[in-house]
Amino acid sequence: MKIIKSLCFFAIIFLLVSCEQSPEMYTVTLDYDYLGTVETVRVAAGERLAEPPEKSKSNADSAGWWVEESGSERQWNFETDTVTADLTLKHRWKPAVSCVQLEMNDGTDTVQEIYFTAGEFYTMPTPEREGYVFEGWYRGAVKIADGGIWSGDRKIFCQAAWSPYGYETTVFIGEYEQDNDVENGAEPIEWLILDRSEDQSRYLLVSRYVIEYLPYTADKPVIYRSYKDRTLRTWLNEDFYRTAFADGERAGIRRVHLEDVRADDYIFLLSYVEIGRTLAAEYAIGIATAYVQAQGFTTEDMYGGALSYPYWVRHGDKEQLYMTTIGYGGGTKVGSNVGSRCQGVRPAMWVDAEYVDALLGE
Repeated sequence: MKIIKSLCFFAIIFLLVSCEQSPEMYTVTLDYDYLGTVETVRVAAGERLAEPPEKSKSNADSAGWWVEESGSERQWNFETDTVTADLTLKHRWKPAVSCVQLEMNDGTDTVQEIYFTAGEFYTMPTPEREGYVFEGWYRGAVKIADGGIWSGDRKIFCQAAWSPYGYETTVFIGEYEQDNDVENGAEPIEWLILDRSEDQSRYLLVSRYVIEYLPYTADKPVIYRSYKDRTLRTWLNEDFYRTAFADGERAGIRRVHLEDVRADDYIFLLSYVEIGRTLAAEYAIGIATAYVQAQGFTTEDMYGGALSYPYWVRHGDKEQLYMTTIGYGGGTKVGSNVGSRCQGVRPAMWVDAEYVDALLGE
């Protein structure tokens, strides 16, 4: 009998100790307030709740966890608040704020930062640059609207596009077959005015259209020489230069030194860097003339619902590069080392400012 009493005594002591070691547990409901996501966790009475893992929501940032008390809400403090009863914490969101970096692209390294809030109206700034027309802000290939309801990414990079007269102000210099009707003679070549030299003495021009379809090098077998020694450069500065321009027109074309390829040329290809710096996306795409298309030049690349034709770019080493789709920026394809394969040609040149101004009636 004494043994039984002793066992009962120790059982009672064990139960009392067990009760002390097993505190009361409460249920905390976590309502993420997003896509119906609700989770529950068990927390011991008087203990702090571990901060739940972050979840992401499009165009929104976290505004913390909130609890309702006495008919009002307060933000839960995970460092100090303890759980003393079953409760529900509700996650709150606030509109995301985007940092928009603006590169002036004006020959300086100036980059400005502005901030837009998702869901709110925004207005892009309109910068000024003496002697240039502002063509808009571009995010790679995409032109940013001047204003509207902001729903962009958290951090984006935009680049200003400029041109001396505006891209739609063009000049006609020289002639070349373009309509694929040789009987009516060559057609005037239309040129975009991309940039002005620092001393204001000349303009950088590029043909508006892809006007020829040629290999980068005609060597067979292909020899991967630098741009300076490629047959396309020879064609530009000899055949094209002599036949496309009259004597008076050639007098206005400057021979310039191309530092990246160590060459002195009248007619040349734009480099990838020059395209990105001077051409807005919709003007960087390759639009082929009827003559070029008749050479068997086809492409499946599309931009804005229109076909975009690849064209060669100048490159400093032995690679031969061509641009497709939009010329530069998001979605650009850069092809290289394609042997004797033909691609489009968009000639470029520096022309006396007085000559260009006279054509424009300035």
